Amino acid sequence: WAPGPGVFVLVPLLRMAEWVVKYVGHKVSKVRWRPQLAGSIDPSNIFASGSWDDVVNRVCIWRFPATAKAADEEGLNEPELVCAQTGPADIMDLVFLNRDHLACALSDGSVAVFSYKEAVGTLSHVRDWKKVHGQKDLPSPCTSLGVLAGSANVVSGGEDGRLNILRLDDQRPYATIATADSSTITGLDCSIPSEVLASSSNGMLKVWDLRKPPSKPARILAIESGDYTSINGVSRHPNQPNLVVLGCCDGSLCFWDLRQEKMPASLCHAHTLDVWEAKFHRSYPDQLFTCCQDGSLWHWDASSVEGSGQRSSWLSGAIACGKVDIVNHLPHNTLSVNSCDIESRHLVCGTDGEAIFVIMDLNLN
Repeated sequence: WAPGPGVFVLVPLLRMAEWVVKYVGHKVSKVRWRPQLAGSIDPSNIFASGSWDDVVNRVCIWRFPATAKAADEEGLNEPELVCAQTGPADIMDLVFLNRDHLACALSDGSVAVFSYKEAVGTLSHVRDWKKVHGQKDLPSPCTSLGVLAGSANVVSGGEDGRLNILRLDDQRPYATIATADSSTITGLDCSIPSEVLASSSNGMLKVWDLRKPPSKPARILAIESGDYTSINGVSRHPNQPNLVVLGCCDGSLCFWDLRQEKMPASLCHAHTLDVWEAKFHRSYPDQLFTCCQDGSLWHWDASSVEGSGQRSSWLSGAIACGKVDIVNHLPHNTLSVNSCDIESRHLVCGTDGEAIFVIMDLNLN
């Protein structure tokens, strides 16, 4: 049977990846791997998680062996809780500023920074910016965070459409774009110095050049599909900074060449519900990972798709036609997979089923 255009076929794993599950007793909103030690060939074995929709929510640090062999040697077959901090607000986003500092976006409009000390296994509060989103008496959730490339400065986006630049040595926002958007800012990418990509719930992606006055964005890209399409997040290709992928509320993925502002290069109708996150692998950029409200965790492999010249395979029309291998690593899960992150050959995700899954030794080309 040959699939028609736009039909995606899930393929079986050539080599079954190992996975473990940890039931944590709360819905998991975000998961993030701690950055790898500079100059080391060993992948990180520490990740952070945040919870939501509970009376008391948690930011947790977990340890997991970097390899399956190490797991066998340590007798550890699931993530081990190292330390945690609690609070009443939902954790909306997490980002490591460096190996020692973790920033959290909170539903009360605040941003908090914690210091993780690996030697003693503690997570301590070092800085917060109270209610930097919303009005004085009516806070709005802080919905997304980014770290400006080449610095430890935090960029925050909120439900109020505001962007803040926050510095660890300053109690107040260093800079603010109060009217960055008329709707919720849903995702940020700050991987290019002095440039911020901000996706929003009204289907727009705005490019902000921080070297220029913040009166208007440098560029505005909009998905015009005929129907209302909210963008849930943005991720930039690690080797081709002009290429970004957007996860949308209708289950589609939008691949956009930022040099072409009028329309996306490729629009794939893949998942059935909201795509919460889409992430390229930093070392294997032909590999993409998406997590969805329908409970799926997809691994996209475009290594067999040929690009043209300097054009990425992700910008090829073959992607939109379904000519890409896809594996669902959680085929029996039905509750929302809210977040995922990839480090080396290990994939971690958090779900509304109060579980954290770690998929080990992925088959990467």
